[in-house]
Amino acid sequence: MQKMINKKLLLLTCICLLGFPLARAQNSQIDKPSLTLEESVNIALKNNLEVRQNGLQAQSASILLKQSKWDMLPSISGNIGHGRNQGRSIDPFTNAYIDQNVSFANYSLSGGITLFNGLLLQNTIKQNSFAFEAAKMEQQQAKDALTLNVILNYLQILSNEDLLNQSILQARVSEEQVKRLQVLDKEGAIAPSLLFELQGQLANDELAIVTNRNTLNLSKLSLSRLMNTEYDPELTFARLATDKPEIQGEYPYKKDDIVTLALNQLSLIKGTAFRKQSAIKGLQASRSLRYPNLSLNSNLFSNFSSLAYRNEFGAPQPVTSNNYVSINGTDYPVIMPERPLSSQKINYNDQIKNNFSSSFSINLRIPIFNTVYAKSRIAQAKVDLMNAELIEETTQLQLKQAVDQAYFNMQAAKERYEAITRQVEAFKKSFSAAEVRFNAGATTSVDYSVAKNNFDRASINLINIRYEYILRTKILDYYRGALELN
Repeated sequence: MQKMINKKLLLLTCICLLGFPLARAQNSQIDKPSLTLEESVNIALKNNLEVRQNGLQAQSASILLKQSKWDMLPSISGNIGHGRNQGRSIDPFTNAYIDQNVSFANYSLSGGITLFNGLLLQNTIKQNSFAFEAAKMEQQQAKDALTLNVILNYLQILSNEDLLNQSILQARVSEEQVKRLQVLDKEGAIAPSLLFELQGQLANDELAIVTNRNTLNLSKLSLSRLMNTEYDPELTFARLATDKPEIQGEYPYKKDDIVTLALNQLSLIKGTAFRKQSAIKGLQASRSLRYPNLSLNSNLFSNFSSLAYRNEFGAPQPVTSNNYVSINGTDYPVIMPERPLSSQKINYNDQIKNNFSSSFSINLRIPIFNTVYAKSRIAQAKVDLMNAELIEETTQLQLKQAVDQAYFNMQAAKERYEAITRQVEAFKKSFSAAEVRFNAGATTSVDYSVAKNNFDRASINLINIRYEYILRTKILDYYRGALELN
């Protein structure tokens, strides 16, 4: 029986020595597909609140740009007015005072176009164009930052899965040792204290399982927040193509090269540059308020009145007048031709046609005193420009510092990985020797526990540092604009 137990223990120990778990079937559902990194990123880009808000801001900037372009077109407006006056009012046909009911209608069409206003419209278009480009860069920056955060959280989940499975394997090794000592204790071949010490070691390993499982759940919850989805405790995650037990070679890019690529390609830097250009055009647009404004205007007008009448003379008719002529003592009435006068209401179409008028004007508005409005606008535009320049300068400096820090962290992670790899190999041999001596009864459980704890800690540190190195390289990939989902 003891040989069988030792064989099982040796097999589990060999699995543990690999430093990375090989079996996860007990922790995942076979009938439920695993979520890939690409799917996680796509879900986050679709649902993330910050990215969606940046998209709306870009749409708003696009609308503002279109409006500034439409401001170059002539303005045309029409007016239609119908009404009825009662009592004393002015006849819209004769412009005389009347004291009767009248219905009226007015129609007008006016238009105007700005010929010159100190290039205000042109500079405003350029200002809004740069602002739109900046908004697009800021939206892309939000997407890039979200993608990086999803990748980092995804890798953290994989790391925590490895740590959980590593702690499970460590607990199994302790459990097998406890079972072996329980058999020996029943036979009276060992002191009871040895069994108690190993049972305490098993309890520590089980506590590590609980801690690592909670850490894994928290990392899954963090990724759910980024994806803006409900937390699913049963959700599993696919392994990456970079899941290799060894890290080979140096990072292929130097720090200065990464800084150059980041300053030329990163959306964050491009966005600040566009904001500065937008502020420059905003200053030029505000200075246009000092110049005269030349505009061309025209107007068409016609109206209708219910009291509009037309007087017309009819055909001449012989009419006997009151005058007489005396011929041979006889009075004869004088017959004179007379044209009868009649009033006819002017119809609607004729009034609109007859009352039609048009006007044309060129207006020049010269600013003399406008409550210091132009001066205030220019001063504010200068402040906006200085703020944009400060943001651009600060962003570039912070980016360089961030690249320096990320590169140093990557190098340190690589060196720690190499050191911990050597440490794992050394503790592996030490634990193997201590296990053989312990199984043979040539050493105490304290020595065995110390050797096992050293090896366990080194194995866990190797998992941590391996994923830390991958995380550091992903951050550098992000800065050089080559972030890949693998």
